[in-house]
Amino acid sequence: TFVCETASATCPMVHKDGIDLAGFKMMEMFGLVEKDFSSVKGVSMEPGTFNVFPCYQLHKDALVSQPTRYMHPEGLPSDYTIS
Repeated sequence: TFVCETASATCPMVHKDGIDLAGFKMMEMFGLVEKDFSSVKGVSMEPGTFNVFPCYQLHKDALVSQPTRYMHPEGLPSDYTIS
């Protein structure tokens, strides 16, 4: 989950660990969640931090893409960049 850090950011509210935060569910948008990752070619799940949080390895044959407007329907704030 990507959490918006500025009060002026246009972000939807997401529920995470029992609280509501402004942000985007990036992993879910790409199908990178425990129940769905196996359907994404070129992705494997590995132990994450303290074996509590899953980690996904993207191999060279992985194709994970989504239109920006699907993930961020109102767009990203002008002070954010993606590189």
